[in-house]
Amino acid sequence: MSALLSRAVLLVLALSPALHPTTPSGPPPAHVKAAPPGEGSLRIRVRDMRELPVPRAVVTVAGTPLRAPTDELGRARFDHVPAGPCTVRARLLEFEGRADGRIQPGKVTRLTVRLAYAAPRDTLPGTLIAPGSGANPPAASGPGEIDGDVVDGKGLPQPYAHVEVLGTPRGVPTDPAGHFRITRVPSGDWSVRVQAVDAPPCTVQVHVGAWAQEFVHVVVGRRLPAKSSEPPSPTLPSRRQDHPPH
Repeated sequence: MSALLSRAVLLVLALSPALHPTTPSGPPPAHVKAAPPGEGSLRIRVRDMRELPVPRAVVTVAGTPLRAPTDELGRARFDHVPAGPCTVRARLLEFEGRADGRIQPGKVTRLTVRLAYAAPRDTLPGTLIAPGSGANPPAASGPGEIDGDVVDGKGLPQPYAHVEVLGTPRGVPTDPAGHFRITRVPSGDWSVRVQAVDAPPCTVQVHVGAWAQEFVHVVVGRRLPAKSSEPPSPTLPSRRQDHPPH
């Protein structure tokens, strides 16, 4: 009888987990993957002071290794951005800007970054006067800068045009969007010469204030077809040979 009772007890103990299932309190089995953290996407537009798109600006997301240049329409995109608050920064040459937003899991967040001039830390006070330049700088002041763009008569940007401040060694080419910036220009009145590709040079007058930023919009014309310097060849009268009658 005792042996039969012992077998009955063992049978009840063996069937008890199946009759009363319990939820394990420990970690899930190795084959069960944990859900990834929330991620979203970023769509970014970079604009200048006139709300025009800025191509080739470098865009970064703070706190992440995400980094990309903008396309020709001033756009950049990032996927798999961690959810939560985010700060986006954009920079082109010495223009920079930032925008703050919040990434929602599984959604697209759109931000616009507007670039503004960021004064370089190595800007030094003082003036640079070119002998015989004809400029009229104040006696005691600091330098300024000239920012602007170069377009043709149709408003199309003129990339790689050469812009120089006459009488100084300051000169730069325009970027692919036709923008330029010349720093450390002595304050005063200056002549700025612009030489665009396939266009005649033009000169504009700019007043540069001390520690100020002057914006210049330059419109260049198309180069006219070159006229031939050679004189036209004279037209010779045709010679008629008279033959005597036979």
